[in-house]
Amino acid sequence: MSQPHSKIANTIRAPDNSFWTVTDVVDGSGMNMYVSAQELALWGYLHLTGGKWAGKQLIPREIMQMATSIQTPNPRLPIHKNGFLWFVKDTNHTFNQIGDTVPKGSYQLLGYTNVALLVIPEENVVAVRMFNRYGSSEGYDYLNDIRSFGDTVYKCSIKTSTTHN
Repeated sequence: MSQPHSKIANTIRAPDNSFWTVTDVVDGSGMNMYVSAQELALWGYLHLTGGKWAGKQLIPREIMQMATSIQTPNPRLPIHKNGFLWFVKDTNHTFNQIGDTVPKGSYQLLGYTNVALLVIPEENVVAVRMFNRYGSSEGYDYLNDIRSFGDTVYKCSIKTSTTHN
């Protein structure tokens, strides 16, 4: 935005970054949809619960299941498998943007400013990462970084059980 807004944090950018654009449009019609980490986590949670909030079905469960399951027209192609706006974990590929250890059926949204929203249904986990930064530092390995995020979240969330003999 060309003018600061009281509810939006400044975005860090390199002054010579050619991808930066200044706009006063805030209707979500471009790379200008702003959301807090909490709001993004709630969006993930709504998907995790199949559209339920406080015991009430707000969005039909079938729609949520479609959104978070593979809808890619030819799932045999070695490409990202997608639901509706979500990357859906199917198998590990060299270009996969969800960590290799993250279980099948997990799903993730990615944003232009290095935002990530990861949902791991098997562990009942929603995780948000917000860098609020355009572009990348020299030598930055995006694919390694975003995979590491997923793998770290999964490792920290794994349910453990203790067995006493």
